[in-house]
Amino acid sequence: MTLRPTRKTYLLLGALFLGAIAVGATFWGAMSYVLDRRLDSLRQNLARNGVSFSFSARHPSGGIGRVSVVFSDPRLSVPKSGLAMGGPSLVVDFSIFHPHGIILHLNGTYRLIVMDRDDATRVFLAATTQDGYVVVPETSAQIPTRTMAFSAPFVTIDATAPQPIHVTASRIHARVTVTPRAPADATRLAVDLSSEAAIVTWPGDSAWKAFAPGWPPQNVHLAIAALSSGKADWDEPHGYERLLVQDVAGRLGALTVRGAGSVTLPDRSGSITLHFEGLRQTARAYTELPTVRQALTQAAALHDVLDDGLSHLDRIPDQTDAAIQIRDGIPQWPVDLLRKIVSQGSEQKLN
Repeated sequence: MTLRPTRKTYLLLGALFLGAIAVGATFWGAMSYVLDRRLDSLRQNLARNGVSFSFSARHPSGGIGRVSVVFSDPRLSVPKSGLAMGGPSLVVDFSIFHPHGIILHLNGTYRLIVMDRDDATRVFLAATTQDGYVVVPETSAQIPTRTMAFSAPFVTIDATAPQPIHVTASRIHARVTVTPRAPADATRLAVDLSSEAAIVTWPGDSAWKAFAPGWPPQNVHLAIAALSSGKADWDEPHGYERLLVQDVAGRLGALTVRGAGSVTLPDRSGSITLHFEGLRQTARAYTELPTVRQALTQAAALHDVLDDGLSHLDRIPDQTDAAIQIRDGIPQWPVDLLRKIVSQGSEQKLN
């Protein structure tokens, strides 16, 4: 006995198919509407903080349980400081698994889960597709603390004001911790940044780079902590009492530099002690550079003196320390730029 589908069966299957299409279209439309609302809210919050967002093209897409918008050539810029960040693509997802937020995928390397509640955009969680979750909000019973961190294969930053500068870092890991209501002399802002290689360029830097063997710098690490003054908000100039340079390190060829110190704010005076290793090998590498050797051979009047000095390179100490006193030596714009970057990346309403 063979069962054959009847006309009613075909009609029922057709109705189910049309119903599935209608439900899917409704679901897609609802999720697209929510995503557009989240994007509008995010853009408004960025604009209120002086950040503009631009792109060359926008394409909708989707998948099971999510809708997406793909932005080509995205660019975030802060006109006041001249800071600009961008990349080839930015994918913004709204997923039923994260109903209170949207997910940003930048260049397919790492993502930010941006939660939006009470008209305040907050970065709650970040993750990389390779290294797993790297941002965990930290809280204390009495003093709320927020921590942001991320890892990426490379990061490029261009700033045009107050002076042009271009920074490219590869295999970068960064961690920023903010305690808005920290008492006096407690840590209000902590930054820990490391990179396998960092390249910093600015107009007129090509002359001295020719004399730098081992360029670019490798294994760069920076750890600083800003102590609270207890007198102002965390994002105000007078909110900090002292800047601790806990560790600054890097390697340029055979030369390894490591330092630490402190700077008093707002007068920006203090001291930093630097430790150098590999001086002897670095000095020998400098003398072997074509540009340096040509300059030495052209200095005919000093030829004998220089020749005698080069023969005593082995007498150069391989390690040494140097103490640097700072008196109004740190310009204000790096401090303002760092504070601006942190305030844009962390919660708008931390307190």
